[in-house]
Order: sequence, then structure tokens, then C-alpha cells
Amino acid sequence: MILTKSQKRLFIVLAIILSYAVTDFFINKEHYIRFYFTENGKTGEPGTPLVNEKTQIVNSPETKIRLEWKRNPFREIGKNPAAKIKKPSAGPKLVLQAITCSDKNSFVMINDLILKEGEFIAGYQISKIFPNRVRLTENGKSLYLQTK
Repeated sequence: MILTKSQKRLFIVLAIILSYAVTDFFINKEHYIRFYFTENGKTGEPGTPLVNEKTQIVNSPETKIRLEWKRNPFREIGKNPAAKIKKPSAGPKLVLQAITCSDKNSFVMINDLILKEGEFIAGYQISKIFPNRVRLTENGKSLYLQTK
């Protein structure tokens, strides 16, 4: 088999990266082992994932999981996180914090809760998620929350 010049270069680059990774593993072996197999100074069985109350995953349709983040990951640093809100005067305060749209799934963050179309918040159902706004409905009436 004859390799082209670009294939030879790629092979050399891959060999350098692999040798660096192996060397780094042997130099920092203790650090890697401590990182993957300990939790707060307690050692676990090698190959056994460590699970505590905070990392346990609950897969139940009746259970809603509230994510506890230290900061809003969708907010750009240095920007004002407040969003424009159109709501009835007597209704609950709903703050649109972030929107992510894709072909398969779209999600919004309202009042620190991550929701998708069809879910409810404060009596409103999320009927449609657009790239820059969200339509909420309650008893046939629509409410739009918009991003800045």
C-alpha cells in the first residue's frame, strides 16, 4: 500500500498525539485514578461508578427533576439576563431566561425550570417555542414571552 504525502503527515501527527496521551497518562496516573475512582476522599471499586443522592438519575414520568445550577448557562457573561415579559396584570410573574431550538427538540428556561412544548408552568401550557419567543396558552388565551 502506498500512502500519499498528506496521509503520511496525518499518520505522523496522530502518532505524536497518541505518544503525548500515553506519556501524560503515565506521568499523571495517580491524578487520573483519584479523579475517576474517588469521591470526597473515599475510594470506590475500580470500574464502579460513584452515585450519591445528588447524582442519582430518576427516570419516572411522575417525577420532575429541578436542576440546581450555580449560574444560568444560557446567559452571556456581561449581558443583562432580564427578558421582556408580556403578561396579564393579575397573572403570575414568568421570566423567560433562555431558548434552545432544534428540529427534534426545543427547550425553554422559565423561572429556572427547563421545559419543552406541551408542559405546564403556573397554569400555562407551552404551546409553541419559536427562536426568539414562546407562546403560552391558558383557557384559549395566548401569552407571549420574548427574549431581548
